Amino acid sequence: MPVFRIYELSGQGRIQSATDVEAHDDAAAVSRARELQRGNALEIWESVRIVSALDGDGNEVDPHRFTQLWSQQITVGR
Repeated sequence: MPVFRIYELSGQGRIQSATDVEAHDDAAAVSRARELQRGNALEIWESVRIVSALDGDGNEVDPHRFTQLWSQQITVGR
């Protein structure tokens, strides 16, 4: 069974915690992430592949949204 990593993100987009879960497929991993969610945004990954992202309310959002924000912050910070 595939292993997925669920990253809990702070309001600034920094990783606060990571939890590994086994799930049969992407949908099951997203469902498990919603069960574990505590009001913060989450990213769900399988190895190097981003599966999904959830906002603080549990709604799926563009999984590349956070990555784009980080890239902008890095560029601005230079």
